Amino acid sequence: MTSNGSIIKPRALITGASSGIGRELAKIFAKNGCDLIIIARREQLLNKLASNLKENYGADTYIISKDLASIQAADDVASILEKNSLRVDILVNNAGFNEFGKFDHSTRWKKELDMITLHIITTTRLTKLLVPQMIKRKFGRILNVSSISGIVPTPTTSVYAGSKAYILNFSESLSIELEGTGVSVTTLCPGFVRTELTETMSESGNVITELILMDAEKVAKKAYKATMRGDDVSVPGWHYKLMTTLVRLLPRKFVGKVAGKFMGR
Repeated sequence: MTSNGSIIKPRALITGASSGIGRELAKIFAKNGCDLIIIARREQLLNKLASNLKENYGADTYIISKDLASIQAADDVASILEKNSLRVDILVNNAGFNEFGKFDHSTRWKKELDMITLHIITTTRLTKLLVPQMIKRKFGRILNVSSISGIVPTPTTSVYAGSKAYILNFSESLSIELEGTGVSVTTLCPGFVRTELTETMSESGNVITELILMDAEKVAKKAYKATMRGDDVSVPGWHYKLMTTLVRLLPRKFVGKVAGKFMGR
């Protein structure tokens, strides 16, 4: 990128950067010449990641230690960016978590409310705050992390699936709105990835679960390529691509029950 004839490094903001897909994306963006703004709750892990990015890739990294599961979180982040004159060229809305269990008696409302706030409100608000600047500069890349659960019904993760379906439809609609502006919106719909989010699934010993868990680094690489190409949707893994095809051809309820078997639930 250039500004007034001088070359400037693009800057990527990544939420949920302390582990999993977010951490791997931070490494990939840094390796490809980006400076970073990384956001997560655990400051110690962010500091460790920032040191790694500087040492291995020469990336300058700004750390924001913050819980994004609040109504005001996105505005607080925007205020920090403005105060420190931090431009954002690439936005990655990756922060998320799940709550497994039967909706009627097992799951906790406080966790579900935080999930809805994080996945829907923070993702939407942060995007709304940063998109106008990208349009003004005629360049921007947005990667919103949904899930295969946003496409396929997944029992025992009802609120998670619903919130991820919102991210998918919001992102695809926004992508159409932004055509011709230089800003693209990509939705990543990963299946089960070996992260802290799926740790309990990995420990279950379910053979099918072990077969379908994907490596976070591989998913992040596919997500990076899709984002920089400006693809609309990326679904890593042939078995997950097959699942998205089946949901169009077969009754959704049937596919949802099959998905439940994959989860060992």
